[in-house]
Amino acid sequence: SSVHLKDHEGKVTVLNFWASWCFPCQEEMPSFQKIYASYPEKFNLFAINLGETEKQVGPFVDALGITFPVLLDPEMEVGRLYYISAMPTTFFIDQKGIIRKIHYGALYSEDLERELTSLGALK
Repeated sequence: SSVHLKDHEGKVTVLNFWASWCFPCQEEMPSFQKIYASYPEKFNLFAINLGETEKQVGPFVDALGITFPVLLDPEMEVGRLYYISAMPTTFFIDQKGIIRKIHYGALYSEDLERELTSLGALK
């Protein structure tokens, strides 16, 4: 099934492009889970896996106990639309659907909290 960002306007949305073989991606995932669990319903978070199958991604997601939506982009169509050239890359999109920040590289809990607060998601 597909996810359409238009359906999620009204809340800050975070798009994280990643792959299970990417070490910085592995490092940051627990931080995403921590913030997502700490602020339920405050923002949308979608982790978009690039180039892998459910068979490759499932065990990784299960091992980390990830509860936010993990979307698969096996042909990297969405990745191309967002011009992803390195992973992880994270987009912060405001309540109106406007991209406000693009972060390249790993993000940790403090970084995520700061960005989400600056966009008004954690008030």
